[in-house]
Amino acid sequence: MDASPAAGASPAGDAARANGEAAANAAPAAAAASGAGAAADAAAAADSGSAEVLQGPGVAALLAGADAELIPGYTLRLKIGESEKAVVYLAASARRGYNVALKVSKSLRDEAAGRQFLEREYTAIMAVRSPLVVEIYDYGVSGGFEYLAMEYLPRGDLKTRIQRGLSERQAMHFVAKIAAALQVVHAAGLVHRDLKPPNVMLRENDAVALIDFGLARSLDGATSAITRTGVLHGSPYYMSPEQALGEVLDARSDFYSLGVMCYEMLTGEKPYSGDSAMEVLQQHVSGPLPMLPPEFARYQTLVTRLLAKSRDDRIGTAAEIIAAATALREGAVDERETSAA
Repeated sequence: MDASPAAGASPAGDAARANGEAAANAAPAAAAASGAGAAADAAAAADSGSAEVLQGPGVAALLAGADAELIPGYTLRLKIGESEKAVVYLAASARRGYNVALKVSKSLRDEAAGRQFLEREYTAIMAVRSPLVVEIYDYGVSGGFEYLAMEYLPRGDLKTRIQRGLSERQAMHFVAKIAAALQVVHAAGLVHRDLKPPNVMLRENDAVALIDFGLARSLDGATSAITRTGVLHGSPYYMSPEQALGEVLDARSDFYSLGVMCYEMLTGEKPYSGDSAMEVLQQHVSGPLPMLPPEFARYQTLVTRLLAKSRDDRIGTAAEIIAAATALREGAVDERETSAA
């Protein structure tokens, strides 16, 4: 995540910077309400007054967009994340009196194109309304750019936690919590389609909140990850075989993504890699099922059932995942207990 002040970054910036494969391989670090790692430290500095606050009549120029406008009611403090289509800022909300995460589109709204991507995200999240999903405060259009204001979650994301290392118990804790979040999302009639560690934010006591519903679609109409222009949307590392093939998706596609995350939480590595996005996708579609190292053999059944190539062979409900992960967690040896013995 880029947590530097937003000088040189603009909602009106050149969206062509990201080509298809680069966008596919880039983890859009907290393309919604992310405060992971250094961003949280920078935000704390901003709150204490030791960081430069971006405000005043010159802020549009600082943000490098000649026609960029400030979002009314929000003072931009720091850039805390960026994706192919949007920039996320830590912003002070005048109406609420506290910081929010403000996601601003990079390109002008195309009125002729129908519902826009942040509008779709707003609609999707508002359909869920659960503490297991980031809370949305506001959606609007200012100066032709869409914006989405949501809760700021300073504890960071799961990607950062994985990089620091997780015990087996912690890994199973997160598998169960994410499955519970998916249960709520699916009950609302949605499939997330972009589940990955940067899109899982952490609350107090390691509760989770899913973010970035820009690719979410209804369960009866969720289809291809590849657009007619050939641009891949979503991360190839976490994409189900059916999503890679452009088939209609259901809840089990999200379960596959969770299976990839389960493998990564245990081992610190992704199950599939390659020199290009298409190489990775090909492995998801036809590569051998990933095997865990021997020390994690007790988790192999869960991983295999989540990463089955055919969705018909996968675990079918979030409740089953929760039960399996909870049972495995109860039988796991906490690494901290082992080291203390």
